[in-house]
Amino acid sequence: EGKNGVSCNRISIYSVSSPKNLDITTLEKASRVGVAKSLFMDQLPNKYFDQGVSKADLISGRTVRKPIKSSEVEGGVDEQVYYEFDLAFAPLECPDFNEGNKENLGLGFCPYDKIFLVSATVLDDEKGKSGTLMCFVIECDKAEWKMGNSDIKRVRSSFAVDRGA
Repeated sequence: EGKNGVSCNRISIYSVSSPKNLDITTLEKASRVGVAKSLFMDQLPNKYFDQGVSKADLISGRTVRKPIKSSEVEGGVDEQVYYEFDLAFAPLECPDFNEGNKENLGLGFCPYDKIFLVSATVLDDEKGKSGTLMCFVIECDKAEWKMGNSDIKRVRSSFAVDRGA
C-alpha cells in the first residue's frame, strides 16, 4: 500500500511580468543561461528560494504542450508550451564517511539534498509583444524525494494556466 508522510517542503506559484521583452525564448535559453536565473528565482523578494538554487545542477528538462483557451483559434483551444526542469544541489559541506555520513562514498561529491521540480510557461499578452512568466515550483529534500518522487512529478505535471475570459 501507499506510504503516508510529508512529500515536499513547499509548493510555490509565482509570476513575473517584467522585463518588457519577456517571451517563450526566455525559457528556451534556460538550460544554457541557468534555470534559476532565467526564471528569476534568485531575484524574488526576501530570498524566497534557498540561494543555492542559483548553483543547482540541471538534472533534466523537457517541453510539454497542454491545451489552453484561445479566441484566436478555430474551436477555441490552442496549445501552450511548458518547460519542466528538475534541479538539485548538494550541501555546502559533506561530512566524511568516517564521520557517519553513509552516503559519502569518497567520490569527491556529496549526494543532492535539495530537489526543485519546476514547470514554467510564458503567457503572451493580447498584442503578442510581451508576456508573463508563470512558474510552479515544488521543493523537497532527499528523504521526501526518495519516498514520493513519482507522485511529486505527477503533481508538477498537473500545473496549467488559462487565460481569463
